[in-house]
Amino acid sequence: MTITETVAGLPVQHFSLADLPKLIASNRREIEEYEQRYELASAKMAELIDRDAIVPSIEVIKWYHTYAELKFLLATTPTTGTPGTTTSTSTTAG
Repeated sequence: MTITETVAGLPVQHFSLADLPKLIASNRREIEEYEQRYELASAKMAELIDRDAIVPSIEVIKWYHTYAELKFLLATTPTTGTPGTTTSTSTTAG
C-alpha cells in the first residue's frame, strides 16, 4: 500500500485485493485492544459518538476511524474466490 497521489490536498492510499486480509486482521487486532481497554463494543462506541452522547478523546477518535475503516474493508472484501483468502467475521464490525 502506497500513497501515490492526493485528492483535494489529502493523501490517497491505494491497496490491492491481496492487501485486504492483512489490513482487516490489523484493524481487528486494534479494535479488540480498544474494546478490552474500554470494556465497550465498537458498535456501541460509534453509536455514542454519532449521537454526540460522549466527547471522544483522541484515542477514541482513532478507535472510531479504525472501526469505520474495518467496516469499509469488510464491505469491499469479495465473498467468492479461493477458500482461505479472506478472514472470518468475528469482530463486531459490519
